[in-house]
Amino acid sequence: MLVSAPPFKIDDFYKPHENAIRSAPAMAAKAAGGRYLDAAALWGSDYSAARAQRAKDGIHSCQQGSAAFATWFAKQLGELAGFTPATPAVWATGPWTGDERFAKLGCG
Repeated sequence: MLVSAPPFKIDDFYKPHENAIRSAPAMAAKAAGGRYLDAAALWGSDYSAARAQRAKDGIHSCQQGSAAFATWFAKQLGELAGFTPATPAVWATGPWTGDERFAKLGCG
């Protein structure tokens, strides 16, 4: 199973690899032989859009974005493999969500 990356800011670090990054989804779809999920259905393609749920740096995922991805991916995988994933209420709550490490991302 291959899944496309979320949209992210092409900064100085990623700039030399921009062509490879942009061509990766099409290449992954070919290589996956039908086991490819395009996460653009969840994130969209603009890293700066609210839908992308990126941290202020435009690269890292907000905790809400990570939870949204886990929910989306589990649903997709469940449909492919024939199981019903646990609801986010079971795993995406609790005291860990207030951990100070998440505050460093600058997410709302």
